[in-house]
Amino acid sequence: MPPRFSIILITFNSARFLGPVLASIKEQTGKNWETIIIDQASNDGGLEIVRQWGHEDERIRIIENPTNIGFCAAVNQGIVASRGETVLLLNHDAVLDARYLELALAVFARDSQIAAVQGKVHRYDFSADEDERALNIIDTTGLIMLKSRRIIDRGQGETDHGQYNAPGEVFGVNGAVSFWRREALEDIRLCLQDRCEYLDEDFFMYKDDVDLSWRARLAGWKIVYDPACLAWHQRGSGRSAARNPLEIVRERSAINALAKYHSWKNARLLVVKNDLALNALADLPWWLAKEVASWLYVLFAEPTTLRALGETLRLLPRALLKRRLIMAKRRVSSRDMHQWFQ
Repeated sequence: MPPRFSIILITFNSARFLGPVLASIKEQTGKNWETIIIDQASNDGGLEIVRQWGHEDERIRIIENPTNIGFCAAVNQGIVASRGETVLLLNHDAVLDARYLELALAVFARDSQIAAVQGKVHRYDFSADEDERALNIIDTTGLIMLKSRRIIDRGQGETDHGQYNAPGEVFGVNGAVSFWRREALEDIRLCLQDRCEYLDEDFFMYKDDVDLSWRARLAGWKIVYDPACLAWHQRGSGRSAARNPLEIVRERSAINALAKYHSWKNARLLVVKNDLALNALADLPWWLAKEVASWLYVLFAEPTTLRALGETLRLLPRALLKRRLIMAKRRVSSRDMHQWFQ
């Protein structure tokens, strides 16, 4: 009998995280799972750790890539190899509550149109003593899309006082703990030249969760937040849901160069692929203000990121082809979609 849950875990020099992460998977009350670990040519001893876990538990399968093929391509590799009716895309630095799978499955069971479940994700500190690692600070309760087409995580950086204890729909699911119905993934995948992708491999990494959520929304699927599904995540960048310019600059200065490069590129590809003309026109003042500020900042404070412009232009024809595929599956009106832009 195939598993109900497939967990996809991408590792790249992840040794310091793997003990707690894999232990949280094995402690799940929902037992009918498989875990597919795709290692991206780690050299920190992490591969040996996952091999040992795989040797001890036949539900853990390992794919060893000789080179780092990119996060998106590795996730696609895992989804193709998986068999579960639901698919959890789990970051290598995210830890699950023991009932996460069980409770998320109950959410899926409420409505066949639910594509993805977003849990309440708190911060986690792997460097702290074991009983002090789980923090009462919110990492995310789902993705918010602003009218400027900037994405933020709802509640990020806030102390949890129960202000996000009401379940309900959100624009998108954060990629740290991203739980999908397989039927939805198959519906929104992109197929070009006999090759199909769930995550857009032109993104390589970063903002792939936004793209997947946007595609699901356009296709008429729902994305639901349920705070009973609890997890923890050690965030590598973006420590708060900054909205004012000074906070945004401070947050961006803490991001590494690779993240800046792909984030800038992918932010433009996102709009090309997924935005609707009427909504783009309605929100043009907000988008223009953000774009002018972004270009000025990159030109004067972060000129190395301008290298991403060349790759963005090179990928533009493929993005337009993918847009045709996305719009062919569109099942919502501009008005229905625009309600998610704040």
